Amino acid sequence: MSEFVEGFEKLAKIGPCVTIFGSAVSSRSSLLQMAEEIAFQLVNHGMGLSQRGPGIMEAGNKGANRAGGKSVGLNIFLPHEQKGKSIHRS
Repeated sequence: MSEFVEGFEKLAKIGPCVTIFGSAVSSRSSLLQMAEEIAFQLVNHGMGLSQRGPGIMEAGNKGANRAGGKSVGLNIFLPHEQKGKSIHRS
């Protein structure tokens, strides 16, 4: 329970954020481009992103980074998913 509370306290300090939920999809999927563009536009309107993971979520992080915004990774321990390329902090 203390880890849950600690996570919320840290998130409260970074400002308004949006989470894009998604899943792993083909690298040719138009959903990746759509998630990246949505994240890019959200950051341009003052939002950050709080998410972690491959596929659609990673595309959202990429869009946030492209726009120069915040992208904060929320993480649980899954050994095969610990390497996000576009995360500022985790």
